[in-house]
Amino acid sequence: PRSGIIESAKPWMGVLIRQSPAGVMVQQVYEQTPADKAGFQKGDIIAAINGQRVAGVRETVDTIQSFGVGNTIEVTLVRMNRRIDRRLQLVAKPEQTEMFQANLKKTLPDVGLSSINYPASVNLAHLKGKVVFIQFWATWCPHCRSTHSTLSEMAEKFKGDLVVLAISGEKSRTLQEYAAQTGVQFIILQDKGGDFSAKMAVPALPAMMVIDRQGIIRHTTVGGGSYFQNAVKVTLQMLKE
Repeated sequence: PRSGIIESAKPWMGVLIRQSPAGVMVQQVYEQTPADKAGFQKGDIIAAINGQRVAGVRETVDTIQSFGVGNTIEVTLVRMNRRIDRRLQLVAKPEQTEMFQANLKKTLPDVGLSSINYPASVNLAHLKGKVVFIQFWATWCPHCRSTHSTLSEMAEKFKGDLVVLAISGEKSRTLQEYAAQTGVQFIILQDKGGDFSAKMAVPALPAMMVIDRQGIIRHTTVGGGSYFQNAVKVTLQMLKE
């Protein structure tokens, strides 16, 4: 925000959207948001807002922004070739980090992700009994890569008691080359299409989660340096419990 100026709240439906050949597609519906309560579903195409046709992501965002928080709008969706009208009241968009932190005290979803350097896919809901450290990352992110020697050491030292997962939406070949070049000791998972990262509302890279032995998310943070070190500290403490 500009110094001395209080900016108006940004109206929000509660969805993540992306451009697709069919139009503006709903990639993720966040829980307990206006879109969720109105019955939006992943894969819906947003065709119009208050009768005004929208064809692109930028146009859709600008149209939503033209309404104030608290206003009710009608959104025309296309689902399996059927047009559906849904009314919802816009709310103030939370900060991205707040959305990521909203995962605290929740259980990991029942999601299976393909492994790049491990024999089998990994189902995140089946890791109870172990402490789990998750990093959302990318090979092009230097602050991510700088943490990987520490993560490898942790994965090796606490093998059997700690699972370290590094989740990226990049192509398999890119991730395989990185694993081969670096010889990292933790498990690299591919998040095809970024669906899991979107579901967890990952705001930036690197982002970390620490999950306890009961499968409950106990710590979330974004960034390297002291933020990463604090996540490591939380993990080491949890391993003693």
